[in-house]
Amino acid sequence: MSTIKKNIDNITRTKTALDGSERLAGRDATGDFKITAANISSSAQSITTVGLQVITLKRYKAISDTFPWFCLGLPDQDLVQDTETGGNFPEALITEMRSWKVTYDEFDTAQTEFVGAWVAGVYTLTDTTANNEMIALLEEDYNFQGDFTKFRILSDGTNEYEITALDSTARTITVDTTDNTPSGTAVEIYLHRLYGETTSVRHYSEAGLANYQAGDGKIAGLRHRDQMQLITGTLDPFINTAASGVNTATGVFDSNGDTAGHKWSNLTSGSETISFDSSGSPGARTSDDTDGETIARHISEYKYLYVGSYTA
Repeated sequence: MSTIKKNIDNITRTKTALDGSERLAGRDATGDFKITAANISSSAQSITTVGLQVITLKRYKAISDTFPWFCLGLPDQDLVQDTETGGNFPEALITEMRSWKVTYDEFDTAQTEFVGAWVAGVYTLTDTTANNEMIALLEEDYNFQGDFTKFRILSDGTNEYEITALDSTARTITVDTTDNTPSGTAVEIYLHRLYGETTSVRHYSEAGLANYQAGDGKIAGLRHRDQMQLITGTLDPFINTAASGVNTATGVFDSNGDTAGHKWSNLTSGSETISFDSSGSPGARTSDDTDGETIARHISEYKYLYVGSYTA
């Protein structure tokens, strides 16, 4: 190997891509050192926060050891630590996701404990604004999922429990007490924990979900079904000795009768129809049936969560 001192100007060989084995020189407070390109790449990635940073891509790209980003649109599934058989994900991701709790008013009070009292396996929340809003959103999250299979996990501070029922009106949360009996005066709800597991977490698919900025009483991590705004209208009926019918119809209702004044009981034939169909509104864009999806203006893309590393 040549011992001639070189600078960047008299180096003639050029590489356009790195394979990780290259060594580069550097200097820190302790002195000179050398580091491989692979170490530099790994260090740069570690600056990205595992389990928190999200990016958006226009097309789907599968996770790999060189692309440690998990697509949040993938179906519901367990993410297993790479130290377990068949596991793919690093301990740092599992630890981060296991720490996520239902947090009310995260900008200010950041409340994660919700006070109340136990009677056997039923926890009744104290009547407070935070408790009422939290359980309403948690119940909505359940309604979105449709069942309690691998749903959110409740902790009484000592043990964890699977939730089996929610009632936002009664402010009650019912849990499975097969393994333990709950106690205490405050509970926490974990978003991604799996009952009885410490090396895996639950991913809930975000496919088809619009991104909704948390804050103003909304809780990050909970899902919400679509809905429409309340629409109202009135009918003004009349009954007298001569006839009965509808004087006026307002709001969403329309009245189409056989005679002026929409009277029908004194008619020898015919009838009056009172109807409401939002698809008949001028310029309306509606679903084909009453169970159709509510859709905002949008463009479909792919969101990815940084997981740090991936073992195929």
